[in-house]
Amino acid sequence: LAVVRATTAETARTQRGLIPRLLIDDPRIASRSGYRPGNRRQALGGDFFDVVQSSPRHLQMVLGDVCGHGPDEAALGVQLRIAWRTLILAGVDQESMLVTLDRLTAQERHADHIYATVATVDVDLDDGVATVALAGHPPPIVSRDGRVGLVTDRPGGPPLGLSLPARWELHRAELGDDWRLLLYSDGLYEGRVSAPGARLGSPGLVGILTGDGAEVPRKSVPAAL
Repeated sequence: LAVVRATTAETARTQRGLIPRLLIDDPRIASRSGYRPGNRRQALGGDFFDVVQSSPRHLQMVLGDVCGHGPDEAALGVQLRIAWRTLILAGVDQESMLVTLDRLTAQERHADHIYATVATVDVDLDDGVATVALAGHPPPIVSRDGRVGLVTDRPGGPPLGLSLPARWELHRAELGDDWRLLLYSDGLYEGRVSAPGARLGSPGLVGILTGDGAEVPRKSVPAAL
C-alpha cells in the first residue's frame, strides 16, 4: 500500500509538471482547466491542452488525447503539445499543422496501435469568429447569447497517426463579443449515466450546461463537470 501511495504521488507530480504555462496577453480572455484521472492509481495519461495568443487578434487553443494511459502516452502528448505550440507561433495554418502532427504521431509513438485525437480552435478576436478543426475529437461546446450548443454538428477528420488521407475540414462558428468555449476529452463525455449502458455523450454535456441535467454554475466549470 505504501508503494502504491508513493507511485500515485509521483505520477501526480509528473502530471502537474506537464501542464503548460498559457500564453495569453489579452485581459479579456480567461482560461480554466481541469484534470482528473479515471482512477486513483492511474494519475498519468495522454491528455494534453494548450492556449496561445499568437497575436493581438488571434487566440489559438488545442485539446488532445493520446489513446491509452501511462508514461509513454503522456510523453507523446507532451511532444504533440510542444509541436502544436511551435507551429502556431511559426504561423502555420491549421490544415498544414494537422498534417505535421499526424506524421509526428506516427513517427514518435511507441506502438503501431497508438493514435491521438485533437480539437484545435483559432479565434479571431476582432471578428468574433472561431475556426475549428477536428481530428477524431468531439466538437467544442460554445456558450453565447444565453444559448449553449456544439460548435459544429458536422463530423471531423480521422485521428492522428492512422496514416489515412488528410481530410480535416475547417468549421467556422460565429461567437460574437461575449462567449465561452469548452474543450474536453473522452473521459468526460463517455461517462455512464442512469440508463443501463448509456453514456453521457456531447449532447449530455450540452444538456447539463443548459440546465437540463444537474445545475452547474458557470464559475465552477470545469471542476463541477
